[in-house]
Amino acid sequence: MTYEQIDEYRPAGDDELELSQTLTLAVEYTLEQHPFKGMPRSVRLLGAGLGCLELLYHEGRFYAARNNSVDIDLIELGDDLKSAYCELISRLYRGRKPDGFAESLAQAILEI
Repeated sequence: MTYEQIDEYRPAGDDELELSQTLTLAVEYTLEQHPFKGMPRSVRLLGAGLGCLELLYHEGRFYAARNNSVDIDLIELGDDLKSAYCELISRLYRGRKPDGFAESLAQAILEI
């Protein structure tokens, strides 16, 4: 996927933008509280380098666009905020934190 192709997944309205920003803030907070070597430099700007993410919400689905240094990987995360957060955090911390780490944080961070 190219940068031009990712535009069709960017939020189309205020509601979609708010949901993508909520997920972005939750992931940024988690990374700040639980840093690790090699974590994404950014979860807002794909162009910031290898592994950087942009979190998107479009037509009822959350996505993570990831810079793999050649093009962009689009990862479908789920259709609700909690499942999207847990899916992404589980992927980011796989092998670094125990199973259930994301779920244990989701309630407090997302204020569900």
